[in-house]
Amino acid sequence: MDNPKDSRFHKTVIINRAVSGSGKTTLSRCVTEALTAKGLTVGVHSTDNFFMKGNRYVFELDKLNAYHARNLAEFIDDLERGTDVVICDNMNLLPWQSEPYTAAARKYRYRILFLNFLPRELEKHLAAQVVTPEKPDAHGLSREILERFIRNFNDYNDLLDKNTVRDIKRHHVFVWNDIEKKAMDTGELAQYFDSDAVITIRPEEYQEMKKTLADSVLRIISESDEELKQIGKKRHYLLTWYGITDIRAALGLEPSDGPVMGALRTGNYSDAIILGYTNPNKPQDAFSGALRSEWEKLRSLSLEERLAYPRAKSQVMVDAVCNTETGHSMFLNFIDSAKLPVMIHFMAKELAHLNDARAIDAAARSALRLALTDDSDKDLTCFLSPGTPVMAYTWAMVSRTNPNLNLRVISSSDPRKPPEEIDLPKDVLSPSIITSRSVIQTEFDVIIHLLGNETNIPQFFCIVQFPARKHLFITSAESKKSEALKSLLPEGVAMELRIVDPFVPGQTRKAIEGIVQSLPLSTRIGVNLTGGTKLMFAGGLNACNEYQNTEPFYFDIKRHNITFIRSGISIPFKGVRTIDGFLKASGYDIVTRGYWDDRPARAARSEVTRKLWERRELFNELFLHCREYKEYKPPKPGKPSKDFEFSISHFKAVLRGNKASLEIDGQKMDVPDCTDFAFYLGGGWLEEYAYLQLSQLQESGLIFDLRIGVEIAPTGQVPKNGEMPFAEFDCAFSDGRRLFIVECKECPVTQNHIQKLENNLKLYGGIAARGILFQAVPLQAVIQRRIDTSTAIRALPESDASVSTLNSLVATSH
Repeated sequence: MDNPKDSRFHKTVIINRAVSGSGKTTLSRCVTEALTAKGLTVGVHSTDNFFMKGNRYVFELDKLNAYHARNLAEFIDDLERGTDVVICDNMNLLPWQSEPYTAAARKYRYRILFLNFLPRELEKHLAAQVVTPEKPDAHGLSREILERFIRNFNDYNDLLDKNTVRDIKRHHVFVWNDIEKKAMDTGELAQYFDSDAVITIRPEEYQEMKKTLADSVLRIISESDEELKQIGKKRHYLLTWYGITDIRAALGLEPSDGPVMGALRTGNYSDAIILGYTNPNKPQDAFSGALRSEWEKLRSLSLEERLAYPRAKSQVMVDAVCNTETGHSMFLNFIDSAKLPVMIHFMAKELAHLNDARAIDAAARSALRLALTDDSDKDLTCFLSPGTPVMAYTWAMVSRTNPNLNLRVISSSDPRKPPEEIDLPKDVLSPSIITSRSVIQTEFDVIIHLLGNETNIPQFFCIVQFPARKHLFITSAESKKSEALKSLLPEGVAMELRIVDPFVPGQTRKAIEGIVQSLPLSTRIGVNLTGGTKLMFAGGLNACNEYQNTEPFYFDIKRHNITFIRSGISIPFKGVRTIDGFLKASGYDIVTRGYWDDRPARAARSEVTRKLWERRELFNELFLHCREYKEYKPPKPGKPSKDFEFSISHFKAVLRGNKASLEIDGQKMDVPDCTDFAFYLGGGWLEEYAYLQLSQLQESGLIFDLRIGVEIAPTGQVPKNGEMPFAEFDCAFSDGRRLFIVECKECPVTQNHIQKLENNLKLYGGIAARGILFQAVPLQAVIQRRIDTSTAIRALPESDASVSTLNSLVATSH
């Protein structure tokens, strides 16, 4: 006799998500038995069943699509019949694989539960593929296929959580091409998995789950909608600024939805109070006319095409629209277009500048007052991530100066992961640091620095800007950056470290308090807040609030300013005119100085160098058609060269010992005796031409410390004779604010060349470093698009290496 059905159970679709060999079939059987024991009807649908030949699994690729369609049709038949629980027992690794099943579930008003089986070790998945008498239905998948399945599972696993910020590089859509028999990337951004609940089964919990999974499933399908969603009549407020990434997302220039939209999509909030910074000194109609028309055209393109749009051009649009009423309207329209069940309250706030601390504090408190006017039961969450560190600090301060409200604080240290709740100690933040002080302290006895893992450059600038007898660095145990700063301190200046957890602001506060309390009251203390996490910033600023003999400030690299937090006053910083300092701050020493006069032959052959630039297309011909040139490996200058002879129709170059001869268009050119002629023709001539052009900017005082052929090595690791240097720069210089690295290519530029330059910039000059690509042959369209999307690299037009063009490249890099 059948068991009577419990009326409390809701009709539910269960989506299994697992790599083959995860044990989903066994656990699904446990769940099915428990459901039928409760009198529920159950339908299980697996595409794999259509590949069974007797008791053996025989996969046929050309039938895959047809079998998927058949499985879906039978799944929908069960929904139409009103079957209580319908299970899709496919792998469902990717959102678009489960989407037809979840869409059907929504159509027939079924609840959706995902059983998410985390992959085991690869070797265990492989062992499960072996066909044996006991397992005649094993799939026999190869290592390569399983590795791909596990990679797909992990890459898209976070899309089960709609709080995840989607990433086009990782969360892209690819579809099966039945003609070419392979997956094709569509360039589209993947959607989230659609679910009402998720149960995750970890490998180490598998045996226990055999006993408990069925009860967990029964509990979920019996809960009321209100219990399941954990949303009753209580209101859930999100308080946040919106920032540059959010406006870029609204313009369609980001692969993700931006932090604010990402938070709202989680479904965790019924209301959002969003603050928008308005710059009263900015033209409110800048985003109009031709610029607006260009954006309208761009908006009509696919996401892939929009992301390939030159970043320099898109930034012009962003700069024109951000912090204006037009920008606010576009952002709000973007939020509205998502049709989310969230009540939006927007407050535009004028700030004297981006880090106007007093106005930011007032704005945050006005947002809080607005939320408190709602008499209903509610909770409040402050989102630290969008906006500047001062904005983040202010939210944290508001949350802890109102302990009776029990405000939550969330932050996202990784844009690929959902925001996390931050546990701030109740006493970490107290009264406001903001004062009406009009005089700033610029002379210090001791300077305290926050130091992260990214770069030492702001700390280096601070050492140059403010002489002090002692520098203390608050950093994490993982950071090794402080070692490089020792060599930059003047003789006799002391240095100490304090180790903290960078995501616990109370530790940063206590570290600063301990330092301040150990010093005499008359000590002039500067606190450099540039570096570390936003939560270190919050803890640091709060400690400064406690101790009025501290002067907190930070370096705005982009604007070349130092901003003093208490007063909001900004002053220009000195900067650095030599490249040595940038490299030392990053942990490297120069082992080959790279001065022009170190090699007299350069000046003697400067006319030859200019002639080669005029006929630079000949080097592309040599590269394409002269095997001897392409395969010749010139030694470094100073090393003996093998004799050679390169020639094509209009060009001939010969080296015999130290005697070099060059003929272009039938005209012989005087080449001075030299030992580096092979290196010169192999690309050195282009480096020398780049130097000759850049030297005119140096003579005008626009750039400083121009070098050529600089070779570097990690501090204390000077290469021995015959060893290669750690890295070499074709040319390098400083503009007083940042390090510039020039890469010269006489042959076609590749993606690897660009990636290497970007890596070098970040490694040796920090996030503010800039690169110039100096090439002798035209760039391929795909390479030009790649450079256009880079924030750090500019390419000199192959047809125009004039001084004015170079000056423009340097200037626009600011």
